[in-house]
Amino acid sequence: FTPVGVPDAWPGDYFIECVEQITGIAVVANGLLVFTRLRTLIVSGTGPTSLSKATLSMSQGCLDHYSIANIDGAAYWASTDGICASNGNVPVVISKEKLGKLKLEPVQAVMLDQVYYLLQQNGQILAFDFRYTPVFKTFSLPIDMLHAGNDVLYGWRSEQVRELFASTNQEQFKYVSTKLSD
Repeated sequence: FTPVGVPDAWPGDYFIECVEQITGIAVVANGLLVFTRLRTLIVSGTGPTSLSKATLSMSQGCLDHYSIANIDGAAYWASTDGICASNGNVPVVISKEKLGKLKLEPVQAVMLDQVYYLLQQNGQILAFDFRYTPVFKTFSLPIDMLHAGNDVLYGWRSEQVRELFASTNQEQFKYVSTKLSD
């Protein structure tokens, strides 16, 4: 916490200590989520004398601050079990029901049009689309970074920036689903 009007000052009384290394911080409606690799804490208050921290989860932390994205007062991030979400309450692993436990290696995440895109080290993008019925999708695109700006999703690779999902060419998609009998 910094004094009003002095953003570069960090007086000793304005600190809240965290025993483990912090892997990320996210803004939610009722405070700041502070992540370690395996824990989620919430810090709330209006000034240095009223700041407090509480543990929200002892098992759902954040793997990397680059995996954090916010929308509508909620935070989304990659944990050791999959994609987590919290609006300031106990974190929920939102990918677990449909995808089971995931081993994620996040590089970067962005949120665009209520879709959470997580770029991983293997080049795959895991997209969680929760506009209608929550759906998970994976994409293999030759990109090294993601960016969302001006309502467009961009990918960067080899000194080039390209708009993603903008082609007018038709593509064939193969869907894998169960065989249903009458």
